[in-house]
Amino acid sequence: MIGVYIISLKESQRRLDTEKLVLESNEKFKGRCVFQIFDAISPKHQDFEKLLQELYDAQSLLQSDWYHSYVGAGLTLPELGCYLSHYLLWKECVKLNQP
Repeated sequence: MIGVYIISLKESQRRLDTEKLVLESNEKFKGRCVFQIFDAISPKHQDFEKLLQELYDAQSLLQSDWYHSYVGAGLTLPELGCYLSHYLLWKECVKLNQP
């Protein structure tokens, strides 16, 4: 069965709506897929700085074509939290050998 992950901040005002959506979707798609919430990382997260140091390579970004052709500026703290959230979910999928 395929897992469907929704990345959501614990402190988000939309969190209760997301939890309700997960419950409804699990009932609707029972036996076909499982919906789950993956807790997002925000700059307020206790391990934010540690995760950033371990998982984000600013120098690689500075050397990328994307950086120079599109943005030209570093990521903001909320953008870094988004990056970390998606990266950690990707690592979890690899660990579980699931798409």
